[in-house]
Amino acid sequence: MSAVRRWETLVPGSSSGPGNAYDGLSEAEMRQLAALARIRWLIKTGRDTPDGTSRQEADRIVQSFAARGTDADWLLSQREAVQQNRIRRSFNPDVEGKRAELSGLVLPLDLGADGRQFTRFLLTPQLGACSHEPPPPHHQVVLIEAGSPITTWPDTTGPGAGELALSVAGSIRFAPSSHRAYLVDGVLRVDASYTVEPDDLELAASSLTP
Repeated sequence: MSAVRRWETLVPGSSSGPGNAYDGLSEAEMRQLAALARIRWLIKTGRDTPDGTSRQEADRIVQSFAARGTDADWLLSQREAVQQNRIRRSFNPDVEGKRAELSGLVLPLDLGADGRQFTRFLLTPQLGACSHEPPPPHHQVVLIEAGSPITTWPDTTGPGAGELALSVAGSIRFAPSSHRAYLVDGVLRVDASYTVEPDDLELAASSLTP
C-alpha cells in the first residue's frame, strides 16, 4: 500500500474479520452471560462455594440459554475470540505500520497556560464546535505526540480547539486510547484508534473549521 493520505482509508472494512459468537445476543442475554462468567470466576478462585446459591443461579442461567437452543458454556469459551474480533473491527489492519500523510483539525490535549503551545494532540478530519456534539468516530481520530512544543499562533487571540489545521507525516499504527478533551464549553470524551509517530508536522496558515 502507498502512503495513507485519505481519512476514509482508516475506516474498518470487510477485512476486519467475520462476525462473532455474540452477534445477535440481546442486552439481557449479555448481562446473563456476564453474570455467569463472574459466578464461574468466583467459584474457581475460591471466593464462593461450589454448592451455594451462586451455583444455583449459574445453573438457572445455563438452563435459560439451553431452553433457547444455545450453549452458554460454549459462548463463554468464545470470549477471547470475541474480544480479538472487536479489536480487529476497530481499525483497518492494512494501514498498520504504513506511512501516513494526513491533514486535519487539531484538538490539543496539553495546551499550556499561555494558550499558545502544546505537544500532545488529536488530529481528526472534522470536529464539532462544542462539547454537546458527538465526538468523531474513533477510527477517524489519531493521537500525535510531537517531539517538541508546537507554537500555535504568535498572540493570545488565536483560534480555539478544532479551528487549527495541521498536516502530519509519519508511521501509523493501531493504538487505542481515550482522552478528556477540553473545549470552550466543557469536556468531551474522545477515543482514538490510531497513533502516528511524526517525522514531519506543518501548521496550516488558516483555519479549516467546517
